[in-house]
Amino acid sequence: MKPFIALFSYAGIHHQTFDALLAELQSMREKKVKHHLAHVADDALISRSRSKAMSDFLRTDCDVFAMVDHDLQWKPGDLLALLDQAALKRAAVAGFYATRAKRAGYAGRLKQERAQVTIGKDELHEAEFLPGGFTAIPRRVVEAVLASGQDAAKTLNSDVDSDPQHVATLHQRELRECFYFDGTPFWPFFTCLQVPSTLVPGKWEFLSEDWSFSLRATLAGLQPQFLWAKPILAHFGEHPYMMAESTHAAPPSEKVR
Repeated sequence: MKPFIALFSYAGIHHQTFDALLAELQSMREKKVKHHLAHVADDALISRSRSKAMSDFLRTDCDVFAMVDHDLQWKPGDLLALLDQAALKRAAVAGFYATRAKRAGYAGRLKQERAQVTIGKDELHEAEFLPGGFTAIPRRVVEAVLASGQDAAKTLNSDVDSDPQHVATLHQRELRECFYFDGTPFWPFFTCLQVPSTLVPGKWEFLSEDWSFSLRATLAGLQPQFLWAKPILAHFGEHPYMMAESTHAAPPSEKVR
């Protein structure tokens, strides 16, 4: 396996992320794992940044595409293990991590509501949508999403039937080659989608760029995709420290060791 690792850090890299990545790369060198590292830091639009990086991945001989966000921390070896899981399952696999808000849940959405998840345990949970912050995607998945998107675009260019649901699905799948301002071509894998909600009947959801890629993979017939509980991930953000909190001891927090 030869991984392509894309680090997204337009807003700068958290020092814990830097340390985790440095340790991971050192471990890969010791294990003689050939890899390609792409530092994506020149574009504030994350949907375009992820799309450009995934398009660059397709131009290499790498087998698995990994995305790492600038504000996550993991134990050395967990990223390589995530890549191995994706290669073994031949499916997209992501780690569980909390959103950057208290009691606001985790990134991604499982297919089974109220599933019992034990963080740190080697268990895979089938997902409806995957987050993009700590994620591995095999080449076969990326190539299939691209082929599905190109096929949808060709169909939309020709006469299509009048079934509005069919046309709507084609628009969700479609991918057309785009160009960045410097002339670099890329495929918009992560363009955000609006879809009927699976949680609230009659309502619509605006999917984030990573969830939109998950939906495109599903529409391309690529199921299952998984959230993996084994890695213990820390997600860093800003917190306003107030005087009201200063007189009470904070509860113990889960740390990556």
